[in-house]
Amino acid sequence: NGLMNGVGDGTSFAPNMSLTRGMVVTVLYRDNGSPSGEFMGTFLDVTDSAYYTAAAEWAYANEIVNGTGTDEWGEPYFSPDRDITRQELATLFVRFAKYQKVILSENGDISRFTDADKVASWAEDAMKWATDEGLINGTGNGKTLSPTGEATREQFAAIIQRYCTSEFDHKVFY
Repeated sequence: NGLMNGVGDGTSFAPNMSLTRGMVVTVLYRDNGSPSGEFMGTFLDVTDSAYYTAAAEWAYANEIVNGTGTDEWGEPYFSPDRDITRQELATLFVRFAKYQKVILSENGDISRFTDADKVASWAEDAMKWATDEGLINGTGNGKTLSPTGEATREQFAAIIQRYCTSEFDHKVFY
């Protein structure tokens, strides 16, 4: 569906490659129709010519990302090449779902996973929602979440496919 491209020369999917923040926002941006916009220079580490530039600007403007830190003057960094963890990915999906007016369930239970106690407090609700909706499943034998583990491109492909084909309750259908 044109959401994910190959890496390097575009001929390799690289399924086991770590997923970066730039990759994630680019796919979410494409899933949202790649809306046009101009380079605003929001992030100190995003140039006007990177593959993720428009996506990072769009994601920031729509509160899907808020940066990874700031310099001494308060200017934000995006860290586009930083690998993303599974709990960070869940958090971005919650923000993306909110942007798309998905009505989020407030239930969800991660206690069945042996490493549920390793989920950061800021990501707990997102992990509960993502597992409850079936977007994120356990790793290995299905009994662990691996919340601080790096997400891979193949995991993200599965998650975005599940998201795009889920029958969420929407306030506004897209």
